[in-house]
Amino acid sequence: MEISITDGSTTFLTYTYLNCTVGTSYSFYNTLEIESSADSIDALVVVRTKDMTTSYSIVIDNSVKMSPTEGADFILNPKTRSNSEAIPDKIINSANGSTVTSGFDGFGFVSDGWVNDDDGIGVLRIPSGRSVTIEYDPLDTLTNGTTIELDYKVYNVYNDNDVVLKFCSYSNDIPLGFEMKATEAVFMTTEKQTRRD
Repeated sequence: MEISITDGSTTFLTYTYLNCTVGTSYSFYNTLEIESSADSIDALVVVRTKDMTTSYSIVIDNSVKMSPTEGADFILNPKTRSNSEAIPDKIINSANGSTVTSGFDGFGFVSDGWVNDDDGIGVLRIPSGRSVTIEYDPLDTLTNGTTIELDYKVYNVYNDNDVVLKFCSYSNDIPLGFEMKATEAVFMTTEKQTRRD
């Protein structure tokens, strides 16, 4: 069974249930974020099985405009992903739908990967000992400035010095670019290299 949300031309979310049993009820909960300046969006929820297709009209309230900054080049949106996808070990740029070269190391896609957190929000869960490499450099084409938005959460921290997210190179163990540890983050350049700054 497949559930998708679309406005007729753009598909905002697709969720696939594998090995569904006839006569069994399945619940679906997901938070949807759409990059749009409109206050509301008319959309369709489309449910497809091998025997039927049904659609329901909905209105998506976007009046709070909590979506990523409009015009983003790259959006990683775990709220639209699921471990039940045919190929969950790939990164999709939600800004344009393209697949970004990536690597998932140590994942089983059961309790890690694209799961819901304790609040029911879709997240990319990367437990200790696992890693994700995304071959995308947000600083590569930087000219006059950039905006980078991150929502992340760490818990059960064993080592404050472990790097949990980075887009940087290193020179004499100094990051040139952005480096985030569990409790601190720095952005260093060739001229600004003092962590407290």
